[in-house]
Amino acid sequence: MLYLLRGAFFVSAIVLLVTLTQPITVVAVLGLLSLLALNIYKEKYGLVAWISGAEVVLLLGFVHVNPVFWLLSGVVAFDVMRLNIHYALIPLVVSVFLWVSLPEIVVLLLFITICSFFGYFLKCYDQQLAQLMTKYDQERKQRYDLENVKTTLLRSGAEQAHLAELKERNRIAHQIHDNLGHALSSIYMQLQAVERIFRVDHAKAKGLLSQSIIRLSSALDLLRNTVHNLQSREKLGLDYIKEVIDHFTYCPVEFSAYGDWQIVSASNLELISTIIKEAFTNAAKHSKATKIVVKIEITEGYLRLYISDNGIGCKTVREGMGLYGMRERVRSVNGNLSISSQDGFIIVCFLPFQSGVDADAGIVSR
Repeated sequence: MLYLLRGAFFVSAIVLLVTLTQPITVVAVLGLLSLLALNIYKEKYGLVAWISGAEVVLLLGFVHVNPVFWLLSGVVAFDVMRLNIHYALIPLVVSVFLWVSLPEIVVLLLFITICSFFGYFLKCYDQQLAQLMTKYDQERKQRYDLENVKTTLLRSGAEQAHLAELKERNRIAHQIHDNLGHALSSIYMQLQAVERIFRVDHAKAKGLLSQSIIRLSSALDLLRNTVHNLQSREKLGLDYIKEVIDHFTYCPVEFSAYGDWQIVSASNLELISTIIKEAFTNAAKHSKATKIVVKIEITEGYLRLYISDNGIGCKTVREGMGLYGMRERVRSVNGNLSISSQDGFIIVCFLPFQSGVDADAGIVSR
């Protein structure tokens, strides 16, 4: 745009020199070439205050040779305002009053004023653009920092989960060894003694055998109690999803599920339950729906969640913190979340995973 503006001024000056000046002097051509060279230098290397100052001096010098050079005062005024050196306009305006006759003064001052205004406007625009670019760079850096923090937290969470699993394994191993292991070892030794003295003393062997049965029964009770204490008190898998759906009372929900819930990790289960809760909340607030359909399909390679309602929908979806948070969490596990609002409201979530692998700890289920 600036190239076209400068080019228009210089083409106009050349045309006027050719048509109005008879003959064309060498000084006029030299002045035009000098001013053109300064403008080319400015466009190539950027605006510099001393170049604009030299441009003002040259212009005031060459207007004595040919008044056509007043046409280039617009370019000078434009650059002076862009550089914020307003004092350079003083000699230009004073020269207009001193060297230009009265009828042309108003036109020339108006011309210089308009060019100065556009230069000032462009300067403000460049400053605002620079500020916006700075803010954009800062926000982009913060976004990258947040992504790095999120990656670090996810990695740290996986490591903590793995350490917690190892710690729990060690605790279970010590508990079985200290309690059940000692009891079974003692029963084993007692049964060996029964075998040895059975032919010698039947009564004593029978007594030891009875004691072994009683101790074995106690060991089995200890094993049952240990397994019972290790079981989770919370509902998992399909039961947990059904409980979430049963608590929703805004409208009827048609629910269907296919596949093996044993291969769904706890993190994926928590993620899809969060998506269902968020979808139910949005439906109750905005959809005016009378029915919601929830389908979950589980295969060896992926989990697919489909949620739709027969509500009013909307033309454009404005993702708040809820939908944005869901999309980011799904993306963090290499999944995909798509939303449609043209015919009701539809959410489709696709979560890939490897069959038989616990995504939380990376342990193959058995």
